[in-house]
Amino acid sequence: MDFPKDDCLGPTIYRLLREQGKTQAELARYGHWSPAYVSKMIHATNNMPSLQKAKRIADFFGLTLDQLWEEHMVDEMRQRRSSRHAD
Repeated sequence: MDFPKDDCLGPTIYRLLREQGKTQAELARYGHWSPAYVSKMIHATNNMPSLQKAKRIADFFGLTLDQLWEEHMVDEMRQRRSSRHAD
């Protein structure tokens, strides 16, 4: 599975953190990443993690990589719908 380069997983990570009551710091520790890296992943507008990192993120949330991608696609569709309604 290839992630589009102009896409961003940040909003999905942010939503899943909130829904599961987890923190960015916990994700950073789990992934062996700096808190700054996790923050950048969440807030950057053009920063899709590598497949290996995406797998680690999926594991953190108790999801498969396919499930994480599905969650991301749902968020993308919601974002596009809300953008169209705002115009």
